[in-house]
Amino acid sequence: MSYSNKILITGGLGFIGQNFAKHCLKNKFKIDIIDIKQKPKIADILFDFKKINYSKINLSNKKKLITFLRISNMTM
Repeated sequence: MSYSNKILITGGLGFIGQNFAKHCLKNKFKIDIIDIKQKPKIADILFDFKKINYSKINLSNKKKLITFLRISNMTM
């Protein structure tokens, strides 16, 4: 089994998600964030969005979620 340094964080704009994302960035992970919230302007200060792929997706919308996972080349 092979592992990559790519991680998906759901709720990445919340308190726990932001702190986890910061930790992952320090450890050289490529990060995809899915959140139902619109990305606030403060998030641009907290994160370098050149290194993070952010998408506003409701996890209950199965079609959008599957499309996102395919585009992001996520493996399960």
